[in-house]
Amino acid sequence: MRDATADRYVTAVDGYWQAHGYGPSIRDLAECLGVKSPGSVHLTVRKLIESGRLTHEPGCPRTIRVPRRRRR
Repeated sequence: MRDATADRYVTAVDGYWQAHGYGPSIRDLAECLGVKSPGSVHLTVRKLIESGRLTHEPGCPRTIRVPRRRRR
């Protein structure tokens, strides 16, 4: 996956959390990014979760988020 695409998704998820106080649905994220296909957004989010750029709680809606890095 290109870093520019991943960065767009991560920024959109983080911005949604800041604006609403909870994570976006796949459709919300598609709308924020201007993507017409929720399926392609879902695939990209899955890849970002697998790579550790995003996290979620399985079985719980609206839990997609950007993991916070540990401070030293």
